[in-house]
Amino acid sequence: AFSADGSKILTLFFRKDNTSQIALVDAASGAVEVLRSLQWVYPKRMDLSPDGKYVVYDSFRPEAKTERAVYLLPLDG
Repeated sequence: AFSADGSKILTLFFRKDNTSQIALVDAASGAVEVLRSLQWVYPKRMDLSPDGKYVVYDSFRPEAKTERAVYLLPLDG
């Protein structure tokens, strides 16, 4: 997904150690900002909120290994 102004790209990296990382990539420079690491799981869906302040994604709930929940990840830290 692209940010509303087209300056950032929301993406998911898969690492060799089975960690997946939600990240923003600067479209001009290619600089990467890792927002969240998710161990061995990865979101089935993720997107930027309409106001550009959050990443919305799904993942397994900590207390239930088979149920998924929707999470908001603020981009301001």
